[in-house]
Amino acid sequence: MKQTASLYRTFLRSMALAVMLLHSLLQAPGALADTSVWEVSRGDARLYLGGTIHALRPSDYPLPEEFEYAYAVADEIYFEVDLKAALDPAFQATALQNYSYNDGRSLYSVLSEEVYIDFYTLAGSFGIPAGALDNLKPSPATTTVLFLELGNIGFGPQGVEMHFLQQAERDALSQGSLESLEFQTSLLANLGEGNEDAMVADFLEQIGTLEDYMNEAVSAWREGDIGRIDEYLLTDMAEEFPEDFEAMFTRRNRNWLPQIMAMLDDADIEFVLVGVGHMPREDGLLELLRREGATVRLLDLQEP
Repeated sequence: MKQTASLYRTFLRSMALAVMLLHSLLQAPGALADTSVWEVSRGDARLYLGGTIHALRPSDYPLPEEFEYAYAVADEIYFEVDLKAALDPAFQATALQNYSYNDGRSLYSVLSEEVYIDFYTLAGSFGIPAGALDNLKPSPATTTVLFLELGNIGFGPQGVEMHFLQQAERDALSQGSLESLEFQTSLLANLGEGNEDAMVADFLEQIGTLEDYMNEAVSAWREGDIGRIDEYLLTDMAEEFPEDFEAMFTRRNRNWLPQIMAMLDDADIEFVLVGVGHMPREDGLLELLRREGATVRLLDLQEP
């Protein structure tokens, strides 16, 4: 029975691949590639590295065909963390504990009076009463408001990862992860530690331009434009909060590098999905992989 299911899955993915290849052949000559997918190879071994956006609009689907191509040829799919486990209510309860103060501190105690009032003025516009988020650390507190504002401008949580998690579950495609849920939860919970007031003030300053920011970020993501991805996703954080940037991007890129390189040691084809912000810069995944001897090229199904 297991062999039959595997053959059936292989058939479906082969058909999907054939349809996408036919579609690419029918595109107008000279059409621009829309992609944030890179082919990484060493010798005859290869994998696909997809940069993701965690929140998208319904109008952002279908995804660029390079994403669906990489999924169709993959033997395994890798996410940053075990997304299926992340949806488990038991884990979410544990995560909430990590996201919350348990040492007598609160948002009120770590923020200046001005920033605290401004934060709840914004939160109140979404129906959140003053003080309701006081038990949360600044990063999850601001993220709560951020996702409400994203919803206001048409973005939902059905980003690239959730799209492919659903496909992988349906197709029984083997899944893996690059880091533990516990590590990522702790990282996100403690962003801005010791610099809480500046982080929340920066969030309040930027939230008014969120729609323009997201439009530009999604456009750069679709085109695989590394320079613009750097500009819109990384530059401000790297300059204003270098310690958080080091923890969120640089250190994790280095941690993931040996795992990704090891995937090139066998004949399986992996599709690795990580936030697109991990791609640019000298310490981004693309350059780190090149330094390790891998060949990295932007995937373009329009190439002859």
